[in-house]
This record gives sequence, C-alpha cells and structure tokens, in this order.
Amino acid sequence: MESLGHPGSLIRVVAWNINMAAERKASRLVELAPDVAVLAEVANVPELCGGALVRVGWAGRNPRKGLGVFARPGLVATVDPSWDPVREWFLPSHVELAGGIDILAVWAMNHRGQEPGPRLGRTHRALDHYGPLLAHNRTLVIGDFNDNARWDTPRNPAFARTVGMLADAAYVSLYHAWTGEAQGGETAGSLYWYRHGDRAYLVDHAFLPAAWLPRVRRFELGDPGRWLHDSDHVPLIVELDIPVD
Repeated sequence: MESLGHPGSLIRVVAWNINMAAERKASRLVELAPDVAVLAEVANVPELCGGALVRVGWAGRNPRKGLGVFARPGLVATVDPSWDPVREWFLPSHVELAGGIDILAVWAMNHRGQEPGPRLGRTHRALDHYGPLLAHNRTLVIGDFNDNARWDTPRNPAFARTVGMLADAAYVSLYHAWTGEAQGGETAGSLYWYRHGDRAYLVDHAFLPAAWLPRVRRFELGDPGRWLHDSDHVPLIVELDIPVD
C-alpha cells in the first residue's frame, strides 16, 4: 500500500460517494493514499480505517448517511467559519498546507433534504453563499453534484448555470479541461446506474481556479471494474501542487 502523505505542497484529494458501510470499504479508500477524502453517504464517525483518516467535518441529518470530509493524521484541516449547516449539502474546510487550500465538499441533494426554499436552485444558492470563499481563488470545489449538462432543458438549464457561476468566479471543470470534451458529451462516467457498465454518467466533478490547471499532477476516475462492487460511484482523484502565494 502507498503510504499516506505527500511532500511539500503536493496534495491528493479523493472524492467518492461511498454508498454507506464505510467501515467495510475504508481500507479500499486508504489504498488511494488521500490527504483529504470527500465522502458522500458516509456515517458521522470520528475516524476511518483505524485512524488512517480522521474526521474534519460532517454534515447531514441521518448519522449513518451524510457528507464528510476526512484527512490524514497530522494534516491541519478545519471546517471553514463560512459553513452554513442549513445549506444541504455543502461543507467548506481549510487545509493548512503550503499556501493553504480551501475545499468546498459537495453532495448536492437537489431533490431531497430539508433545506428551506425551493428544491430547484439549491446548488446555485449555495454557490452564491460561498462566493467569498471562491473569490480567494484557492478553493477546490469537489464531490457528487448529482447533475450533468445532458439533463439540462431549455426551461431548466441547471448544470449549465452551475458551470457558468463557477466560470464567472474563474473556475473550470477539471475533467473537461483535462480531456477537452464538451459538457454533456463525456466519454467516461463516475456514476454507473444500477452498477451497469454501459450506463455511465459524469456527476462527480472537480472545479478549481483556472490558473491552477498547470499545477495539476494527476486527475483520474476509478476503474469501474475495481470499484462497482463497493458503490455505484467510482472515486475521483485529484493531485496538485498548491501555490505558495
């Protein structure tokens, strides 16, 4: 197994909808050697895999199924003061590594949850709320957005608006920048509907400041052949050098 922790300013973030039962699956996650893990459908537990990852923060109403951010021991990471628990399901954290990086964890429960206000537009209202965090241009927005441009309609271009709001803040989708593919025309997926290999959709996304693209050292979606017996999602892996200034 690769050891946890990476030298200098290099950080590895893994986002995965773990589909519950994290105590049984955490060892698989640890094999990916994350510095920070953004997990959807995870229980509110203080640590995973015997302390290989420790809880930074957790959001949700069901203690067995929420959004969690976990980090390797020794990495200084805290929930950001801008967190608004009413906004399900977005959880900001700050990692003190090199020049520092903020991570806005996402599990966009667009059609469920008990957040006040209309169900449509919850992601957009959350991005509005966290606009000051994004304005630092040191934030990785990552997780399960439960959305893709292929499902947009003329009346409700929901994901196009999400992408547009992030673009207005000078953020880009790492998958699309990395592959050159168009929104809604992806050839790879992160969600496999009913775990069918031929029903793949990209709903797990990573957005980062456009200026950071040259600093990305690794971007990868997990192999469905290795991961679909644990979840209907595969992990998303991002590794980058954090700028010092």
